[in-house]
Amino acid sequence: MAVTIGVEPLDGNMNNLIPQMVSTYLHPVFIALFFILVIGSLSSTADSDLSALSTIMMADVYGKNIAKKRPC
Repeated sequence: MAVTIGVEPLDGNMNNLIPQMVSTYLHPVFIALFFILVIGSLSSTADSDLSALSTIMMADVYGKNIAKKRPC
């Protein structure tokens, strides 16, 4: 989208493109909403990672080392 309207990334770094577009075209209220959405998506990813880690811990560490193949 940025290429279509002719926006050049700041300092030539493509990582600056999304914040540059947000700060240029959005109202400050929507900028705050954008950052809340970004933080929410990062929290969701972290929650999924922690869920996967707890499953691995239960299956591998508890199941093989602590329970010693005895059903609870």
